[in-house]
Amino acid sequence: MLSSTEIANLVSEKENELKTALQSKEIVDQEEISLARQILELRLKKKDVELAISKAQYNVRQLEIEKRQLEKQFWSAKNSGI
Repeated sequence: MLSSTEIANLVSEKENELKTALQSKEIVDQEEISLARQILELRLKKKDVELAISKAQYNVRQLEIEKRQLEKQFWSAKNSGI
């Protein structure tokens, strides 16, 4: 059987372990919050990139159409002797 002093020492050790564990948990909680913020920022960047890709694809398609129209005009002019 343990004496009251020994039990008090064990309680004190557990309190210290608990304090350390709570500090570690707080650090991990802050890291989780930081990661969640980074994830949101990356999702926003992804949306921006997707929008830029969409605009670029539209621009390419539009330029290809314009080029084909100019090529048709060129060949029409060339074939008509202009």
